[in-house]
This record gives sequence, C-alpha cells and structure tokens, in this order.
Amino acid sequence: LQPDNLAIQVDRLLQDKRANRLATDFAAQWFELRSLADRTPDPDRFGSFDDELRRAFRRESELLFLAVQREGRDVRELLDCDFTHVNKRLAEFYGLPHSGNEDVFLRTRLTGDALLRGGLLGHASVHAITSNPTRTSPVKRGKWLLDNLLGQAPPPPPPGNDSFADEDAIDDSATLRQQMAQHRDKSKCAVCHVRMDALGLAMERFDAVGKFRRSDRAGVIDASGELPDGRQLDGLVSLKKLLASDPAFVRTFMHKLFVYAIGRDLRPIDRLRINLEVRRLLELDQITMRDLIMAIVRDPAFSRRIRSE
Repeated sequence: LQPDNLAIQVDRLLQDKRANRLATDFAAQWFELRSLADRTPDPDRFGSFDDELRRAFRRESELLFLAVQREGRDVRELLDCDFTHVNKRLAEFYGLPHSGNEDVFLRTRLTGDALLRGGLLGHASVHAITSNPTRTSPVKRGKWLLDNLLGQAPPPPPPGNDSFADEDAIDDSATLRQQMAQHRDKSKCAVCHVRMDALGLAMERFDAVGKFRRSDRAGVIDASGELPDGRQLDGLVSLKKLLASDPAFVRTFMHKLFVYAIGRDLRPIDRLRINLEVRRLLELDQITMRDLIMAIVRDPAFSRRIRSE
C-alpha cells in the first residue's frame, strides 16, 4: 500500500468495533488485568470485595484505554486524566456520583480529591492486582510500574529473600515501611528495592482492594519516598507527574504494541528503528495511539509479516 492508502486503512480498521480488542485483549494483557480473576482478598478485612466489583475494576480500565484509543487522546492520559468510567457499584465504592442504570458505565468528570482516580494508577484494578490477600505490597506495586509502564523489569529476588522476616507482624503501613527498610539494608536486595520501593510507597494510600485511606491503625499513612537520583515522591499526584514525563512510558507502549502486532519480541534492529521513531514522536505536543500504530505498520517488520502470511 502507498502511504496515503495505508493511513486510510489504519483509520478504517481503528473505527471498526473489532478494534475494541486492543482494550479487552492487548491492554488486559499489558496491564495484567486478567490476573484480577485470581485475586482473593481476605474477606475478613475486605468484605466489600466481590465478583461484581472485580468485573467493574477491569471494565473501568478497559474503558479508559478505549477512550484514549477512539478519541485521539494523548497516550499519557492513560497515566493521568480528569475522568473515569463507573457503574453504580463502582461509583459507590469510590464515593462518586452515578445517576444512570446501575449496570451502565458512565463517564464521570473528576474534581478535587477525586482526581486521584484519573488514570490507571487511580484504578482499583491496579491496586488489587499488586497487593497481597491481607495487605498492600509497595514492592509488587513498584515492580509492576517498572516492568509494565517503564520497561525496566527488575531481576527476581535472590533465593530466600522473596518475603519479609516477620510477615505476620505486618498489620499497618508503618510496620510495613519498617520491614521494607530492613529488607533494603541487605546489600543483595538494596539494588532493586531502592528503585521499586519509593514508587510503590507513593500508592500506599490505596488499600489492597483500591479503597482510598488517609490513615490506618498506626495513624496518618506516609506515602513519601526518595528515588535513587534524589527526586522526592509524596503520593500519587507526584508519581503520576513523574511517570507521565518519563519518555520510557511512550517507548514501552510502542514496544509492547509492536510485539502484539508482529507476534514476536523485538530484535536489536527492530528496537533501534522503533526507538528512533519514539524519539521523533516525543518532539510532538501530543502522541496518540494512532501515531504509535502508524509507526508500527510502516515499519519493515510489519510489511514483511504481512507478505509472509
């Protein structure tokens, strides 16, 4: 296809309802939304959680992805935006208004403190899949952020260092923070935890099923942390700004979309071409999903795949 015809065909396919699979398939895989089905929060601590909420958590995140895809929004709105989609049950869980049929997901404009819910990092889906059954896990949350959003997956922990020494004693955020500090004191653990922990702690005001909390039994929750380069985080607002300004997010999005489209991992020459294209896109004021898709379908790896089928 000639370049003009290629763009026409891409736009036609993106308007087709089958393109919704980018949200229900690609995004669900990328953000690990499928793992929600396996999460079993402790019913004694999180009695409000049930299968209805589980489904609503996932759908909220899929609808955000669809909004960015279909409305030509900047892809960084996946991280931070001023709206979300809720049905009646999820609205009640978040403390948001909902005036329609209880099963219908409505777009809700967020203001004030509710702006924390804007973007994936405010979604209960992400909080739930990165938590333990009885408590939050800043380590899992930090790892999820590094791996899925920044493409910087840390190595697995050394044998015998994949849990805290006194797990049963962790019953509040202050004790958890103390245990994490002791873990970082181990030289073989510190190299990874110094990166993960600050990111995960910035999300600590959301419990293991995504309920917002300012305090727990130990008092006001400390969501602050320091990154290896000295930058400070003090909660979700600063974390969103940090990730949205990091070129690694757009690059990771492009890499994962390439793998989904081509059906294989990036080879060194693919990575070079794609990274150069991302560098060009980062000079634009706005980067849409269409921009990323057009870059991929114009890549030689995509045309070779089509010819071989």
